[in-house]
Amino acid sequence: METKKINILENWPSLSPDPNLIEHLWSELERCIRKRPKLAKNEKELERALYEKWNQIPNNTLINLIKSMPRRVEACIKNNGWPTKY
Repeated sequence: METKKINILENWPSLSPDPNLIEHLWSELERCIRKRPKLAKNEKELERALYEKWNQIPNNTLINLIKSMPRRVEACIKNNGWPTKY
């Protein structure tokens, strides 16, 4: 990574989910799917429902998640890589 000039965080726990924005989106997606009055009967229906809900995620939700990144990283640093509220 150094030869490609990619900054890395030294001593960062590689499996820490805290700065991982996609985890928040997966949780939101799961909540939306579980709230549906009609549960998917098969894998194809579930896939269709997931795509539908994924495409309905408002842009400002994504923007707010991106804006939260500095706070997430700061919280991880303060907790020495241990879990945070995120």
